[in-house]
Amino acid sequence: MRPRQMRPSTRPEPDPPRVPSAKSLAGSKDPHRRKILVLGLRRAGKTAIQEVVFHGMSPRDTFFIEPTFRVSKEDVNTIIPLQLWDCPGGMPVENLDVLLDAFSTLVFVIDIQDEYSHAISKLVHLMAMVYTVHPLINIEVFVHKAESMSEDYKIDNFRQLQERVYDETIDHPLPLENLQITFHLTSVYDHTIYEAWSRVIQKLIPPLAALENLLNVLCSNSGLSKAFLFDIKTLTHVAADESPPDATTYGLCCEYIQTLLQFSNLYKYPQSSRTHQPLPPPQLTSTHTPSSSIPARKGTQPLSIPNSKTSRPPPANSTHSSAPSTLSNTSVDLDPADSRVWSTSSVRLKPQTTLAYWEITNQLSLVALIRSETYEASQGLIDYNVTFFRKAIHRIVDIEKAKWPSGD
Repeated sequence: MRPRQMRPSTRPEPDPPRVPSAKSLAGSKDPHRRKILVLGLRRAGKTAIQEVVFHGMSPRDTFFIEPTFRVSKEDVNTIIPLQLWDCPGGMPVENLDVLLDAFSTLVFVIDIQDEYSHAISKLVHLMAMVYTVHPLINIEVFVHKAESMSEDYKIDNFRQLQERVYDETIDHPLPLENLQITFHLTSVYDHTIYEAWSRVIQKLIPPLAALENLLNVLCSNSGLSKAFLFDIKTLTHVAADESPPDATTYGLCCEYIQTLLQFSNLYKYPQSSRTHQPLPPPQLTSTHTPSSSIPARKGTQPLSIPNSKTSRPPPANSTHSSAPSTLSNTSVDLDPADSRVWSTSSVRLKPQTTLAYWEITNQLSLVALIRSETYEASQGLIDYNVTFFRKAIHRIVDIEKAKWPSGD
């Protein structure tokens, strides 16, 4: 087998804005949305993936989805506005109303349970077309339907498929190995499909570096082991801190959010009590130098977490999982982020680890893993730092929304 060139793994970088051609804009009702083209052979699972992730369909109900016979366009609003183009299996891309340079990402779905030689040939053909029109496009390959295979057999097939694709690109007369292609092993029956879509969307988010920096500062000052900023409507995370990712941790966070959403109607506040007047800031002290990386106003700064051995423990009733509560006692000034009640919750997974949840915006939530000892000793200080984190996220979201004249 001919040696293949492997691209080193790098952190996702936002796709630079491009100006599509006039023909590209002619076939789109909203040229300001980042467009994602979803392709694949028939019965590969393209529509099922979108129904599970973006509509909350149960994976068991995907058996009854009718085949796609025409191109369907769907607007998705996350931290940035997106538009998904779901194409029928086997449809030539030449039949689209727009050129390929109108799309920021191409998602190609391959059924790993099927004979994928034809799928690889079509993928390489698409890569050749894309290279001549839009060589900077993000190509994401979903190796799908892996739930029925054993772990070892699944990994072997996944590795073999990647090798065959790389060999085909090397043998092609065009330098297709220079394209940005990423492979994801996915299934609608576990969290892998949400993690794959998270990677796809993160490459399109311009303020990704700012979001990750905010999470890093929050983890450093609050003693968080791992933190995700989730879009709760799609269960995709738009950013995470720099600590190494763990598939098990991500799955626990997804399941916890799903559980909270199922019971969220039980803890809704009356409409008349959604707003409140902020109380004076609490008098908190710390032996560490406060960090100024998270934006603050009126002379206040987020505090670093004190030594758990010298800090005063919180009240006994604050160490247990609770219904959504208010963070108004940590408000320091009048701000849109302080004008309503934001929910929070926590659960102890095991004696040493606690999983905590904070609502950040109407669509974004912070989910973090933290040592139980640290959480019990400094819960108030952590909530105080999350207040500054929430304000910073609100500013970023407002800036992003101002860029889209369509009002998304």
